[in-house]
Amino acid sequence: MLPVPYQDGKAAAQQSLLLMSQDPSMRDTLLLPIPTYDLGPLAPYPGIEESDSLHIPAMYTKPRAVIPTYRIISGLLSTLIIFALLCTGAGYYAKVTGKLTFLQRFFGDARLQNISASTARSLPDPPGFPTYGPAKNIINSASTAAKIDPQTGIALQPTNIFTPGQIVYVTYSVHPKSMGIVTLKWYTNGMLYKTVTNPPISDTKNGYSTVQFTQPVEGKVEIYWNDKLAITLFFVVRSLSDPGTGA
Repeated sequence: MLPVPYQDGKAAAQQSLLLMSQDPSMRDTLLLPIPTYDLGPLAPYPGIEESDSLHIPAMYTKPRAVIPTYRIISGLLSTLIIFALLCTGAGYYAKVTGKLTFLQRFFGDARLQNISASTARSLPDPPGFPTYGPAKNIINSASTAAKIDPQTGIALQPTNIFTPGQIVYVTYSVHPKSMGIVTLKWYTNGMLYKTVTNPPISDTKNGYSTVQFTQPVEGKVEIYWNDKLAITLFFVVRSLSDPGTGA
């Protein structure tokens, strides 16, 4: 029988049984134990002694915020300050350029500018007669009134003393020799309050203008024809509790 190369484990045992079954002379033969080999203890990995321990550094560290808290707070405060400055600057620009007044009128929230009230003293009665200027021949009559006829522009209740909140009317009669423009300048406490410019006219016409004050004031209205003063009217707005004094 040819020698059988050594095979480890189960494969070698199976091959021996197969040979015995094929050779009748070997069926009664005592089976010899399959030799085994002791490889001994496994050799350690080069460079590592048996007493050495493998240490792996800890990978966990305490987590921290990506952005520090103080930087978040300072950034938020900076944003709020910049936004406030932009709003203030935009409001100032709109007020200076007159766009704020336009927006108020567009949205129906226009308000008259603040008026200095003369409440520290009793307001005197205004002069009872107007004064005239170079264009008095064109605009020769005018009057302040509490009530007028809007169709004819004639004063129905002439007066020059009014109360806060009451409408102040001024009527005038124009006799132009050629086309021109009527301009009215309203003053309160010696300061220009507003200017009203009417469309050009060339024929005789009665006109009127109105204003309303919520605080006591001393006022006057100047009427111009083509930028030449024609007539000046005086009035006062005071509360009912103010008896007034002589002019």
